[in-house]
Amino acid sequence: MFFFKKEKEVNKLLQEYLDVAEECVDLGKESIQKYLDGETNQAESLGSQAFDKETEADTIRYTIRDKLFSGAYLPLVREDIYTLIDNVDKVCNQSEECCDFFLYQQPEFPDTLIPEFKAVAKASFETYYPLKQSILCFLSGECSLDEVRGYSKSVGMKESEVDKLERSLTKKIFSTDIELSRKLHLRRSIHRIIAVSDVAENAADTLNLIAIKTSG
Repeated sequence: MFFFKKEKEVNKLLQEYLDVAEECVDLGKESIQKYLDGETNQAESLGSQAFDKETEADTIRYTIRDKLFSGAYLPLVREDIYTLIDNVDKVCNQSEECCDFFLYQQPEFPDTLIPEFKAVAKASFETYYPLKQSILCFLSGECSLDEVRGYSKSVGMKESEVDKLERSLTKKIFSTDIELSRKLHLRRSIHRIIAVSDVAENAADTLNLIAIKTSG
């Protein structure tokens, strides 16, 4: 794909944005893991850092938006590019909001379920990695449509893995002998975790659409 000056500027900002968003997601993942380990102070510190990274990512996103409004990219894909950025931003937002949920509502986890909560959190947050790879592949202008779609497919496969872990963990939660209110709180905890992988899959779908429009 041939890029003009404005497109190159947007691509550079997008790469910067993706790096900051990854830091946000990583900090969110580590915060949840620390909370599940009972290390609340470290979890709070990491959660605060995730919030700062989310704010930094927003600043870059606003700059990208301004570049798009000034005429970067053809009108055919300009809106799709903005939608892609918005969807990637939701991954960062959901990571930070998941931290907020854990740190502010402080759900209590049965020891027997902690390993599985860790597993589903790790799988959900790490859907960001193939998403970032797929976008970078597209931005390079050197990847084929099949290559971009291959990376995007990895996001969907990881999201399917998260779904399987979610179903298994949900069954175990409701088979325990803890009170119903606590079970429902734990269920809400799962929903906060898997929201990350859900929005990552949406972003991958948006990228596929853009890749199809600009291929050839």
